[in-house]
Amino acid sequence: DFKEVDCKTIYKAKDDRLAIQYLAVEHDLNGKIQQVIIERKVDNSLYSSNEKLTYDVDSSYQIEKDQDILILGRSQYKIRGKLKSN
Repeated sequence: DFKEVDCKTIYKAKDDRLAIQYLAVEHDLNGKIQQVIIERKVDNSLYSSNEKLTYDVDSSYQIEKDQDILILGRSQYKIRGKLKSN
């Protein structure tokens, strides 16, 4: 599924079996990309996970993950990074 709202283009998977379930790209009025968001899902008999990746161009990134691994159990984490400008 695809839609464009203001300065954001959004793609949503129609099939739950696809790994990438959501992709959003935000840009300024000149078309320069400002932010990218990706949501990814994996689900099988041994492992399931949901993760969200956010990239703010020339600024920062963030990874959020929730995973459940057979035997090891469930875990969640969030990683944030700031990009250093030259």
